[in-house]
Amino acid sequence: MKLTCEKEKLVEALSNVQRAVSQKSSIASLEGVLIKAENSCLELCGYNTELGIKTVIPATVTANGSLVLNAKLFTEIVRKLPGDVLEIFVEDNLKT
Repeated sequence: MKLTCEKEKLVEALSNVQRAVSQKSSIASLEGVLIKAENSCLELCGYNTELGIKTVIPATVTANGSLVLNAKLFTEIVRKLPGDVLEIFVEDNLKT
């Protein structure tokens, strides 16, 4: 997966999706956000056992892909990154 997007839009989308993510769960994927890149957009999904939030933001997608990352940690990292535009690259061996 390889994409480029605006940092401000990604932070806003992550903040919205993170509301649905469980803070502590015995199921690790419920603490994460699903990130899916395809067709010139980045889709972020957060779920707990009762609620789900999905947000789509524009992005330049060079290679399609998806993964689940810890929502809180990923949001904190993105907020602290410098610059207005972010490039995200995930190597093939991390895809499912």
